[in-house]
Amino acid sequence: MDNACSYDTVGEGWHRQPSISPEQIESLKDANAALVSGFVCLARIREPLGLVGGYWGMDPEIILQVSAGSPRTALRGILAMSDYLAKLQGSPELSEETSRQISLFIERANIWVRINNI
Repeated sequence: MDNACSYDTVGEGWHRQPSISPEQIESLKDANAALVSGFVCLARIREPLGLVGGYWGMDPEIILQVSAGSPRTALRGILAMSDYLAKLQGSPELSEETSRQISLFIERANIWVRINNI
């Protein structure tokens, strides 16, 4: 199982956290499946994205933006989720599978935002 790390944006570096849970990985896989097409409506991706935010310990404001915000607010929340996961991606503690799921999420989320940015 992975050992998760979080990156302190203040500049103190990586901090060790408990292992990555199966729920964290499954939430990423479910979100990646929901984002497989950039033409999926926002209503269909809100729940999987909200679960990613919850399982990965994201700021509640980001989760609220994605799960209940206006379309414009949800786009900002999706980008914030991508940024959050991108910071974790550089951790040497993540397994190859976890890194792959994070990369896939970032790619698909950014495509979805580009297509749906009205």
